[in-house]
Amino acid sequence: MIENGDLGKMILIFPGLTYERNRMIGFPVNMNNIGPLGEREGLGNGNFEDYFVKDLIPYVDNNFRTFPHRKARGIDGFFGGAVTSILMGVKHPDLFFTVGGYDGIWGYLDFDDPSISGIEDDSIWMHLDLFDPYFGNPRDIEHMKSYNSSNIINKAQGNTLELLRELKFFIRGASENAKAAYIEGTYYPRTLHLVDVMASKGIENYWNTESIILSSEAEHEWPDAQVHLELTLPLHWKEFYSWLEPK
Repeated sequence: MIENGDLGKMILIFPGLTYERNRMIGFPVNMNNIGPLGEREGLGNGNFEDYFVKDLIPYVDNNFRTFPHRKARGIDGFFGGAVTSILMGVKHPDLFFTVGGYDGIWGYLDFDDPSISGIEDDSIWMHLDLFDPYFGNPRDIEHMKSYNSSNIINKAQGNTLELLRELKFFIRGASENAKAAYIEGTYYPRTLHLVDVMASKGIENYWNTESIILSSEAEHEWPDAQVHLELTLPLHWKEFYSWLEPK
């Protein structure tokens, strides 16, 4: 894309947040209960958020020819990577300027699934054993809320809210009927819910609800995630360049 002139030169960083020798999807969460040292191979101290924010970003800025400023830094991803992207963007708006994500498992506000009457549950975050190492079983709800993008956005005020409103969001999802291979249900309602929470706080997404689906045939698969990235990378670059270009 750079060679074709679709975007300017970027430094692309693909951080590793997986654990157990890459068998488990990783998230930028500081685990609050990871057990004795002998039970946490590959976890270290379990502080994945601290690694991302305090180790990775400073390392990149200190070792590569970057512009070490939020307006020259963006984040994007698919599925678990989309969760990471939106979460890091809204939890640390002082570090990023553009934030994208395709078909992530974003949590409902207070983990209350609006599509399930009378059950205050988000079936993925509350019951999927993928999240057991991060939030315990039974869940530590307050710890979970501190890593739920919807709750973080809903709680934002003052300078934090102003920074969030400055962020450029590029959030999209697969079609309404697309399903992940091993998780029950679709992610489309979660995408709409996240964008609605954003809108309630005056935070805009690049695509409105009518165009938030990537395409009518888009699946929760890597080829469509690649299409998302091909569409959003130039949008990220446009925002960077608007800050970088000589005034």
